[in-house]
Amino acid sequence: MLSRYPLYIFLFVSFFAKAQFNYGHQMDFGKNRIQYQNFNWTYFDFERYRVYSYQGGAEISKYVSVSVSKQLPVLEKRLDVQLEDKINVLVYNNQNDFKQSNLGLSSDEQTNIGGTTKIVGDKISVFFNGSHAELDQQIRAAIAELIINKALYGGSTRDMVKSSALLNLPPWFTLGLVKYLSEGWNSYSDNLMYDDVKNDRFNSFNRLVGDQAARAGHALWYDIVGTYGESIIPNVLYMTKVSRSPDNAFLYVLGVSLQNLIYDFIDAYNRRLFNYKDSLRKSPINNNSVLKKYKVQRHYSQLKISPDAQQIIYARTELSQIRVYLKVVGEKKQRRKQKLNALFDSL
Repeated sequence: MLSRYPLYIFLFVSFFAKAQFNYGHQMDFGKNRIQYQNFNWTYFDFERYRVYSYQGGAEISKYVSVSVSKQLPVLEKRLDVQLEDKINVLVYNNQNDFKQSNLGLSSDEQTNIGGTTKIVGDKISVFFNGSHAELDQQIRAAIAELIINKALYGGSTRDMVKSSALLNLPPWFTLGLVKYLSEGWNSYSDNLMYDDVKNDRFNSFNRLVGDQAARAGHALWYDIVGTYGESIIPNVLYMTKVSRSPDNAFLYVLGVSLQNLIYDFIDAYNRRLFNYKDSLRKSPINNNSVLKKYKVQRHYSQLKISPDAQQIIYARTELSQIRVYLKVVGEKKQRRKQKLNALFDSL
């Protein structure tokens, strides 16, 4: 058991042997904010990034250095973008110190779009709250946002300011993508989405702000990736930059307008909730169906339209029986084509 420690120490020391350590001094990152302690900053200097820490934060900064070295190439590969400038990472020992940060008070170089981390130009700041998993998530979110900013607005601060004036994105676009790249998707995310859709919080999708915009965008990007694959993300970002419009980008890359994409996404979730027999939901076919009459206790599914848009076929489930109907547009009655026993077929 004891033999493992020399090897671990050797690997850890060899990693930091490549970094240059600099003794600290007082550093200002923006305008002044009321601070209850002085931050004497030191840093580890690596080839592609520099990690700053102050008194009491040496061990945390070492952990952040290793985490950044792992997360950076992964996110660059996922987004197909290579960062050229060196990243400056400010590591705070706790959230209280983080709130005293001067970073971001200067609006001249502010490029942060949102999130719990602060991002200005090539500077990002994270804090340690006792959980290394959450610290890794902060690092992923900050690096992802840096890469997305570069993909959309360009590399330098001047390019970002110029491009941001021409490119107006809804808040969910970037907030949701950062959240998807840093958190993935889990049962907690699914439960939040369930609650939001259940309470009709996403009716005005492009007007959402803050946490609601982040959650909505998170769910939409997850749905897009699940349908089209993660490889479409770099293409959407590139076409958004070129066309100056996310709507044109989705239409070009996916062949679907953004309005229809959002509608189909929310409609699919409403159908999912309805299938769960949520008594608070109304049938999702109420507003977008060709059927003149329907019963709430029936379940309609698998609707398909013929190429000439003159015939419609759909399945109807009631009392454990599946019936397939064909309806001709303009005719009052539909014709039953097949009848199956749902319970028997499921077995």
